[in-house]
Amino acid sequence: SHHKRTLFDMSLLQFFYKFLFPDTSNLPPILAHRLKMIQLIALTLFFMGFPFAVLFYQMKIYWLACAIIVVLGINILTMAWFRRSKNYVLFGYISLIGVYFLMLGSNFASGGFFNTNFGWFLIIPIVAGLLIHINGMLIFTAIVIMTQLIFFFLNVFQFSMVNQIPTEYQDILHLMNRLLITLTMTITAIGFLFERKVTESIYLANNEISQNEVLIAEQIEHD
Repeated sequence: SHHKRTLFDMSLLQFFYKFLFPDTSNLPPILAHRLKMIQLIALTLFFMGFPFAVLFYQMKIYWLACAIIVVLGINILTMAWFRRSKNYVLFGYISLIGVYFLMLGSNFASGGFFNTNFGWFLIIPIVAGLLIHINGMLIFTAIVIMTQLIFFFLNVFQFSMVNQIPTEYQDILHLMNRLLITLTMTITAIGFLFERKVTESIYLANNEISQNEVLIAEQIEHD
């Protein structure tokens, strides 16, 4: 019985390891990089979102804690689906739309424009640039700008959004927002640097192939 349980635990660990770190050796470099970036973003969202889910649960804002868990679950399921379909653009849109609506709910719960929760909107276009490239980045930039203006004018016209965050939790929430936004931006920047490295290596490889083809053609003509 102990031996069977050990084997089950090992197979379960192997399953999660392969799920989180899939073998990309048989994929083209660009697609392999895209899969790694999606894994990175999905894991980042999970590890950033889970502490907020726990915190909002402790605040007894249960609907927001449940919403975070649902969005995280959708991201994980979408990531698993992407590994079959290889449609990283659709994954990017699904994930970021979920995060966007989650941010809307979070900011309505925390009082709106002047809360540090609002800073998470700034992350969305940056991550869109990494996952979907320029078209997605421009679309989400326009959406975020419109959202900022709407929240700003709601404040100007004194549309009251009750801050549901208990006073004793506000400082820790502000600290978590600042730290995790900084960390998310750093991880996303690392993703961009790796993408540039992959692009450069592909360019150099193609350039070397082209030079070899020219040398072969010149040798054939010379012969």
